[in-house]
Amino acid sequence: MIDIPVILTAGFLFVSSCTYSPSGTNFMDVNQEPASLSMDFNISPQLEVDETIKLFGQPIAEYQFTSDFNDMRPVDLEISLGSQILEQNRFWMGKISQKKYFAIDTYGFPNGIYNLNIKAVSNSGTGSIADLTGNEIIEISGSWKIEIDNLGPTSPDISAVVADNRQLLITWNPYLRPNFSSYYISKNKFNESTGQYQEVYRVANQSITDRYKTSLYDPVYIGGEALYRVVTIPEVQNPYLNNHDFYGLGKIFTYNDEFPVFQAHVITDSQLELRWSICKYPDNFGSYLVRKYQDDSDVINYWSFTNIEDTSLIDTDFTPDSGYHYELITMPKLFSPSASTYDTIIP
Repeated sequence: MIDIPVILTAGFLFVSSCTYSPSGTNFMDVNQEPASLSMDFNISPQLEVDETIKLFGQPIAEYQFTSDFNDMRPVDLEISLGSQILEQNRFWMGKISQKKYFAIDTYGFPNGIYNLNIKAVSNSGTGSIADLTGNEIIEISGSWKIEIDNLGPTSPDISAVVADNRQLLITWNPYLRPNFSSYYISKNKFNESTGQYQEVYRVANQSITDRYKTSLYDPVYIGGEALYRVVTIPEVQNPYLNNHDFYGLGKIFTYNDEFPVFQAHVITDSQLELRWSICKYPDNFGSYLVRKYQDDSDVINYWSFTNIEDTSLIDTDFTPDSGYHYELITMPKLFSPSASTYDTIIP
């Protein structure tokens, strides 16, 4: 939201003077300070970045004058964007004028940088001859840099993914364009048949509406390859663009870290001891599951461990050369598709 309170100093124009010494009972010396005149101006929605106000779509501008005029006096106002006049009005006001509104159709401007200029002029209210003849005035003026941005949706890129605080922290750059509703972090997989990345799930199942929030923990990552990207959802779609993709997609960021795998096995008589590596993301860890198969048969036994330190088991029903094989599945605490990791071993 743009909020530009404008209270500017008065400027005066005086008529040429000559030597004059009035006297007599009908003369009264006027030495009155000029009346105050201030203006509040606001445009919404908007985004201010590095002293540049960014606009899109059809924002609404509002303005209001305040003065200590004791009677009604005229105010001439002109508001322009570049060379185009947005608002031109003459109205009469006393101490406070009514709030006024107008729409700015930014679709009528090419994307780029413009100057927004405001100028308001009124008489000074001193009661002097110059005031009464319109040669002594109060003027309010101001200029602001405006950027019109009605381009299609884009998205910031992920800047880093690092192990932090026993979880995985994803950080990205802030979205510094005006047309913004929210963004979320998606985890993806590559679809060989389409040649495109396909979203698997939204990290933390969270939509972020604060454009300046630029980090998020993945609460289900427990190792392996993860393909992340930022997806930005704009507030509105530009009706004049032939762009049917409503979302802005950032670049894919690939992160890969070790996940629990079988490390060793020991066969003794009719038993088998299996050992595997520990999960590196304890805050996300849910359980280890070891499944036992024989050739292509269904599961014939399984073991489950919810203690992250439990990284071994002994199968007391093992026969060498029997076609047994084992699968280690590490599952996150929170369920999420494609978040579990897998490893197999054939003793």
